[in-house]
Amino acid sequence: MHNNKIDNLLEQVTAGLDADLEVRLDVTNELRSHFDDKVEECRASGMSDGESEEAALKHFGETIQVADGLIEANMSRMKLKAHLRKLAWIILVPAVILCVFFSGSGLSGLSATGVVFNEHALYRFTEENSGSSWWYRNKKITNEEKLILSGDLSRKNRADQQYALVEKYPENKMYRANYIMHLLSFNKKDPNAQQKVLKALRDAEQVDPDNALYNYLAAGILLDQAAKLDSKKIGIKEKNKKFTIYNYEHTLKVKDPELMKQAVHEYLKGTRKKYYNTYIMPLLKKRLAIIGEPTTVVQCIRQIALAAGTLLPNETYKRSVARGMWLYAAQLQKAGHEAEALRIVNQWKTYLRQISQNSPFLISVLVDYAIAGLAEKEIPGIYRKAGKMKVATQTESELKSITAIISNWKERKKKEGPDWDTLKKSGLLATMLLPAVGRHSKFKEEDYEVSSKVEYTVAEKGLLLVLNQIFFFSIIGALLTALYWRFRTKRKALLLAPPLKLIGKVFLLAICLPLMTYLIISLLGGIGGHRYNCAISMANLAAQFALLLLIIPSILFIQTRQYVRQRCIDLDVPVPELKKHLLKKILICGSLLIFSVIALLPAEMFSTKNQVSPYCLVCVMVVAALLTIIFVMFIIQYFSMRKPYALYYGALARAWVPVLALAMIFMTLFVGPYLGWRQASLIKQDKIIYGKAASFTGLEAAVTKDLNDQMRKELDK
Repeated sequence: MHNNKIDNLLEQVTAGLDADLEVRLDVTNELRSHFDDKVEECRASGMSDGESEEAALKHFGETIQVADGLIEANMSRMKLKAHLRKLAWIILVPAVILCVFFSGSGLSGLSATGVVFNEHALYRFTEENSGSSWWYRNKKITNEEKLILSGDLSRKNRADQQYALVEKYPENKMYRANYIMHLLSFNKKDPNAQQKVLKALRDAEQVDPDNALYNYLAAGILLDQAAKLDSKKIGIKEKNKKFTIYNYEHTLKVKDPELMKQAVHEYLKGTRKKYYNTYIMPLLKKRLAIIGEPTTVVQCIRQIALAAGTLLPNETYKRSVARGMWLYAAQLQKAGHEAEALRIVNQWKTYLRQISQNSPFLISVLVDYAIAGLAEKEIPGIYRKAGKMKVATQTESELKSITAIISNWKERKKKEGPDWDTLKKSGLLATMLLPAVGRHSKFKEEDYEVSSKVEYTVAEKGLLLVLNQIFFFSIIGALLTALYWRFRTKRKALLLAPPLKLIGKVFLLAICLPLMTYLIISLLGGIGGHRYNCAISMANLAAQFALLLLIIPSILFIQTRQYVRQRCIDLDVPVPELKKHLLKKILICGSLLIFSVIALLPAEMFSTKNQVSPYCLVCVMVVAALLTIIFVMFIIQYFSMRKPYALYYGALARAWVPVLALAMIFMTLFVGPYLGWRQASLIKQDKIIYGKAASFTGLEAAVTKDLNDQMRKELDK
């Protein structure tokens, strides 16, 4: 019914509405409807088709004033839409940029999380980030606090950086000891470096004269210069499938007797001091207090990294001094200097009591017990050769009672170590730590589960990051698509702003329902594998995340497309036919079914005794493969768009942009803070790994304290 005359006339009449294509098409359709009604009216009065159209055109010409009125009325509507469009751009563009920024910060946080599972990366991670603003982003750090945390980073080496604290606080014992700890990484083959360290030790002794630390360190350095300690294997002590432990015979070859005497002098001088203190824990606590109590896993990693980055060179000197002195005592006795030999060995208990006063980490306590083992092997024999049988028997008994503590702990850890059920429910870091330190009676099973829940929030934040990245790149893709079709057709794309009702429906179906379903599954724990750690429920978690990654963007797109398609039909804009692709439907529906089944399968299916089942990895690979195939399928469909429907494709692309932007903002403003709150509350509950601890972790601190208390109790008898 439409002819060129009416089309040209409508084109001229609505030319003033070209700034808003949707309004122009609306007015055009309304005027064309008037024309069609008049044609039907004339035809009903008995006119022919040609006469009816001529009469309608003549009548339509008389209604131009009505058309002008329609145009004038719609001009205000068009201006309102233009203002709303500008306002939307002003709000949405900065909001999306902020969302991208916060997503980027999440990415850096996730990269930091990886260092937890690489012990060699922890210290390097601290080194690389301790001077950056990212490291302290959750809190404003003063210059003085930065100095306490990292030293003066403008200086070349770590020792010089820490010396800046000594320069600022010359009488502070803690900062002086911290400088000495860093200075001990000197080149032992460089005599000048050795003299520099010995001078620094004398200076430190002036500041802290009652501390035996500096005498024992000086004794260790002099011992390195005066003699050579050798060890050789003399048989197998213990052997199993994983490792072999050998027995060793230790020998001492004195190269410089005068220096050896100086080393003995420093050792005996240290045994007369009131205490032995490295000040490691007070400094660590001060640094942890500066960075604040952790509320995120990244901040927990920062706490762990600071603890792991603590230097403990004194532990090497503790052991070498004890071994060197007692071997030298045996040589003195053999050479006929029995009184001098006894003077050295008589201080064994004083030495052990002093060093055990300051053993803040498990490695420190294990070194103390190793020194007790050396004493048990060497000292009773010296007493027996001196004819002091009663002293030898008593010393041997006392040392055996000490070494029995660590032997019993190791045996108990081996026999009563964490069972598989506990490991499955503990966090990944806890499963790495538990076999090394064993369970502790003060912690219940539910305490071990908290760390697993914390790690789930990390994975969920990762999912949020991926979703936001999908939204962002989809926005970029939609804008480029609209721009492409505009250049191809030389015509401005149609903007069909989605109504509030549609946005509400889209958010309910695409975001709220899927996320609420996942939340219910995660909180229940009985289905979906969330009662176990991320490694055990890897397949469940991968399928659940795949469902969310597939469902949320798909529903957003389908609902937006449905609205745009119907609106284009109403505006008489050509739209492509919705073809029924059987293979596509089978693939998508089959994938959703497979994902749903894997997501809800019992996690026990994916674990065998003491290890993750291969079926778990197979399921993860299936999920990844199906997602890849679906993605490729949509890419192929995207590039199959045809020019006759350019206006529709441009309208769909432009309409999808605000929907995606609002989805991205919703995720960032509501889902992100919820996950942050949940992570913070779980970290506060965690006593094992991620909570605020007085040592490397809460579990290690508890085991360390128990072993140290038992040793000190035996020494004080």
